[in-house]
Amino acid sequence: MRHDRLRVHLVGVAGTSRDILLATFALASTVMGDPELRDAVELTVRHYPYILPADSEKGAETVAADCLDCAADVVGFSTYTWNYDVIVRTAAILRKKSPGTKIVLGGPEIAAADLHRGRFADLPIDFLVIGEGEVPLVELLGRLCTDRDADGRGIPRTAWRRGDELVWEAIDDPSLALVDDLSALPSAYLSGAVPERLLARPGVQANVETQRGCTLRCAYCLYHASYRTVRYRDPEVVIAEIEYLHDHGVRDFRITDANFLSRKAHAATILEALIERDVHMSFFVEVIPSFLDAEVADLLRRFSRLSPANHVLVGIGLQTTNKPSLVAIRRRLPIEHFSRAYEALSSAGVIIKTDVIVGLPYETRTSFFQTLEFVAGHMRSGFNFLSIAVLRVLPGTELAAVADTAGLSVTDDSEHFVSETPTMPREDMVDCLRMSTVATRLFHTLEDEDRLRVRDRYFAVHDALGVSHAQVLEYLSAAFLRHLTGSDADYAQPDFADAEHYWSFDVHRDLTDELVLRELDALERDGIRP
Repeated sequence: MRHDRLRVHLVGVAGTSRDILLATFALASTVMGDPELRDAVELTVRHYPYILPADSEKGAETVAADCLDCAADVVGFSTYTWNYDVIVRTAAILRKKSPGTKIVLGGPEIAAADLHRGRFADLPIDFLVIGEGEVPLVELLGRLCTDRDADGRGIPRTAWRRGDELVWEAIDDPSLALVDDLSALPSAYLSGAVPERLLARPGVQANVETQRGCTLRCAYCLYHASYRTVRYRDPEVVIAEIEYLHDHGVRDFRITDANFLSRKAHAATILEALIERDVHMSFFVEVIPSFLDAEVADLLRRFSRLSPANHVLVGIGLQTTNKPSLVAIRRRLPIEHFSRAYEALSSAGVIIKTDVIVGLPYETRTSFFQTLEFVAGHMRSGFNFLSIAVLRVLPGTELAAVADTAGLSVTDDSEHFVSETPTMPREDMVDCLRMSTVATRLFHTLEDEDRLRVRDRYFAVHDALGVSHAQVLEYLSAAFLRHLTGSDADYAQPDFADAEHYWSFDVHRDLTDELVLRELDALERDGIRP
């Protein structure tokens, strides 16, 4: 039986167990804020925490069952690298059990280049949306309200199924139908689109958007891929959202911007208001060190001193110190800018998260060790920590062309990991992954003050021996390998295929404080032998 109102069900699967995936609720608030759709659409939204790859089959069955319970005419998925497998599996179940349901995929994992290459041709879906979703989704749903069999003709950045193939019109132009004024969009929080039960979850981290786009054009990144300029939301709305989150019990938020400081006056307005209104929350923000100055550092210091609970975590993307790699990925940030940023942020009392990437073009085992050498020197104080990632050639980024030129080998799955390069064969890369494991284990002190004793003991041994950080890390890497050989630990496997997962979930299980401290004691006693 057909209903007069279009039943729409939107699905989001977050990237961590504590995150709220904002995109799905932003789309929901936009749909319900449209005067023509408000009475024509019956909208439901379902949000799921991160689903482990090993649980993707079971997770898909759960998500699909919830979708089927809604008896929706249209099911839309916000699609990212971390949830792509679950969503594709879910779509397959929906197509089999409810063939009349229209399935829409959008999000960063849906890229025009992959559409051209036929990556999505065999998926059981009806529509694909490339890039920013608000305008295309509103137009698509408006059309489906009057004609359940409508296609996507004329809808910007939208592909649709016609028989056994996907077709599209002008889909590659990132300027098509972007929202000119982000402040014209309703707030997902202030509109009530985000359920209060999600905000009430213990330890929840809410995402807050203040801008879209990026001042840099790094080849590996998606932030700028769909946007030629940086567009800003009204800072007063952002401030109101943060106060709303605080009033609903949220004590931790993440600013999702690529570079919060891209317009200093915009960032300063938000920080000054939070200080003036005595907001007691912790937050994470990413900045480009070149944009950091004494005024911003002082604002961060003043906010962090409002309350012992006001932890400020600032992410800075070093990625590498290897100049050929930086040129290849178009991230030519002077190293002295990072050194100044470390000094300014440390003086402000904030926590610094340093990002490093393994597997960049033209990186070598030696140059990667040099990057670790530089980073280790800035891990001595406070709760500063290291975050290492394996390079991904993400759909929609310009890195694909760079990867072809540089000869990068990329895994043929939804992870998009670089597995080796001409300058870093797999054997060398595994060495770098193990060294990264050691560095992550030693310098990840954010969540547990007791881990500081491991870090402090490391620096005491390093200073006493008078050797390089790379030598100590290499020694510990070999020691841990000897300890774990014969076990089922990923670290001890010849290919170390699941390194990123290991750093996030398993490293502290296998490399306990007691083991690390014991090996450091042995190193101090015996020294590093040739």
